[in-house]
Amino acid sequence: MTDERATTQSNENGECRLVGVTLKHDHVTRVKESNIPEGVKYDNHIKKPNGDVEFRDPMCFAVGAKQSRDTTVTSIPSWESSSTEHATRLWKQFSDHGELNPGGFLPSSSSSSSSHPPSGGAAVHGEAVSRPGTKIAAAVANKVRVPAGEKRTLVFVLSWDVPVARFALGTAYYRRYTRFYGRTGTCAGALARDAMVHYRDWDRMIQDWQHPIASSPDLPDWYKMALLNEVYYVADGGSMWTDGRADGHPEGDSPATIEREGYMGQFAYLEGQEYLMYNTYDVHFYASFALIQLWPHLELGLQRDIAAATMMDHVEEWDLISTGKMAPRKVKGAVPHDMGNPGEHPWTMVNSYNIQDISRWKDLPSKFVLQVYRDYVITGDDTFLRDMWPVVVEALEKLSTFDTDGDGIVDNEGFPDQTYDTWSATGCSSYCGGLYVASLQAACAIAEHLGQPEEANKYRLAYQKGQETLDAKLWTGKYYRYDCSASSHRESIMADQLAGHWYSHACGLGGIVPKDKAISALKTVYEYNVLKFGDGGMGAVNGMRPNGKVDTTCLQSSEVWTGTSYAVAAAMLQDGLMEEGFSTARGIVDGTYSKFGYMFQTPEAWDVRGNYRAYAYMRPLAIWAMHWAMNKDKTSKREGCCY
Repeated sequence: MTDERATTQSNENGECRLVGVTLKHDHVTRVKESNIPEGVKYDNHIKKPNGDVEFRDPMCFAVGAKQSRDTTVTSIPSWESSSTEHATRLWKQFSDHGELNPGGFLPSSSSSSSSHPPSGGAAVHGEAVSRPGTKIAAAVANKVRVPAGEKRTLVFVLSWDVPVARFALGTAYYRRYTRFYGRTGTCAGALARDAMVHYRDWDRMIQDWQHPIASSPDLPDWYKMALLNEVYYVADGGSMWTDGRADGHPEGDSPATIEREGYMGQFAYLEGQEYLMYNTYDVHFYASFALIQLWPHLELGLQRDIAAATMMDHVEEWDLISTGKMAPRKVKGAVPHDMGNPGEHPWTMVNSYNIQDISRWKDLPSKFVLQVYRDYVITGDDTFLRDMWPVVVEALEKLSTFDTDGDGIVDNEGFPDQTYDTWSATGCSSYCGGLYVASLQAACAIAEHLGQPEEANKYRLAYQKGQETLDAKLWTGKYYRYDCSASSHRESIMADQLAGHWYSHACGLGGIVPKDKAISALKTVYEYNVLKFGDGGMGAVNGMRPNGKVDTTCLQSSEVWTGTSYAVAAAMLQDGLMEEGFSTARGIVDGTYSKFGYMFQTPEAWDVRGNYRAYAYMRPLAIWAMHWAMNKDKTSKREGCCY
């Protein structure tokens, strides 16, 4: 893993100038003695609660500079960065001459400790041990002569080799890059060299990848900027990409760990940098549009993990924060909320969320079915679809038990049993009910494709019955009401009321409600939830009353959810409401990148004053649903069926 930087020095004076730049990197209090040919190595200590070291995993860092015909690269492999004497001496060397000389600092037997490394650059390394209570560092300098009126570019690189990802309870996995660089933890130098040699190629490939979007004359610049920038979270979301177990345990029989064509290891990212749960599935439902379009094999592997976890059964019970009652951690057939957290054993100890009883959530099974079919539509992977089918059947069978009145729609149970986990719903609701109807539609399409006519007919009839109930119980003449409760928010206008309809369209299935009603509902959301909230340019507030007042039933009903607003915008685009869709999304982009300064830490939510909740969050990747809405007819591998 590397971080390369290029600094351009301009000389606008009338005479030639010498310019030097230096880069240093601190290491840790103690460095393990070892003859490491590349980089400075130390152990990553995982400690028990009593302070004893339980695991020692290798790490290696390197700093380097790219040498060219015009530059002089020098280095100090080891110096004591906590020493004022060393720091003063290093700075005097550099300020006087623009170069570094390792003499008089910490001893190093490394062959590359010469102040003038061979052509091509240098990866600073050495064999040194810090004294107790001190830190050591490495430094590299690059000096160039810049003629009058010209420019020169200096290239530096910081690389690190941390081959093992170990979680708090001891489970360890090799990181994916070790498949190509080895698992010894001594490859920082090789990574640095590759970065110095290939960084221009990498930059060019990124530009080539972005070019079709960035150069499109049909897309507004603010949208193109946000679409590309929001991808930051795939890498910066506490992300983990593995290549097998590193702790001696077998892989097990999870279908996600079987090496098959297109196998890419296991991928996980956190719900948010404050909400430390991997692959939170009710949120990934929105964010997954980025993964399936950009890295489809990672998405398919993640789905296999979810399928395997759905069939798990954790018999232990734990306290629910919301009620104090006991509930099972994981019930077989219930789609998991998440794949665990860094403090336990991800992929094995699933479900780290214990606020509500998530085995009774009404949105997770529907979201699994819809994502499975959407992923098949995009990839055309028949093997994936066939492998997922038994879990689809199991998930829907369990979900159908929550249709307590036999009307063909699952019934919410009066507690927050869905992704809006402080906003209760009762009976038939537009959010969970619509998702359920759409999942039955998708299951019918899957069964037909797999040549199972009886199952297809079963799901078709269930879909038609649910569709009729949804319309009969929730349609107000302008929009679909929140739920069928006797509560004050029964008539609320929910921004996400057509989530099922949106996903059905995204799957190529044509939607679950008549087009005229969909357009009416989306226009109502735009008129009330977007234009009547704040200054009309903050995105779509989750809940709005028919009188034009914000629904203050709970915290979440009165918030704007950034990812939900992108999803609503995608739904608008799919139904031809281009102006409304882009206007809704523009509010989120302006809030993130201009008004509130949340760039590269886009939060889950903000209120009418712009105060955020849960910064650096997964759901805003749903902006890629807008991209899919505008491009699905050009890129899907299979046309969906409409009913």
